[in-house]
Amino acid sequence: MDFNSSDIKKYLLKKLEKKSPLIAFCQPKIDFITEKACQIRLPLNDHTKSHLGSMGFGALAVGADLTGGLLAWFHIQKMPNNYDFCFAAAQIKFLKKPSSEVIFCCRDGDLISASLKSLQPKEKINITINVIATIESTLFEKKAAVFDLNLSIKNRGKV
Repeated sequence: MDFNSSDIKKYLLKKLEKKSPLIAFCQPKIDFITEKACQIRLPLNDHTKSHLGSMGFGALAVGADLTGGLLAWFHIQKMPNNYDFCFAAAQIKFLKKPSSEVIFCCRDGDLISASLKSLQPKEKINITINVIATIESTLFEKKAAVFDLNLSIKNRGKV
């Protein structure tokens, strides 16, 4: 099951708008969500720009949170039990000033899926997922930041 159709992307963004207005404020665009990866884009605009003219720290954090969170949500939707998840910690390396649209990608779908399958009812697990933020140029992509996010997942048991 892949979420590539524009209707599903619009549905997810509309749902996020109600649950987390800050995410909607940054105006993300979902490129794709698959079993293995999730990719979103954040535009550089008045909502995401810092006083230095580049994408602000808060907007970068929103992009990483959304990318990793959507991938976790994608896998949780397929599980028979009820799960809660949140990010418990983050380690960030800033590599380049993001002065244009930023693309966020998390390719840890297999890790998330395996972790969910191994989790017993009432058990909690912490895993580290990786989100890469890149800036597109005409010739190649440049890494702007690398996020190591500690994803905490709890199996609440049967629905």
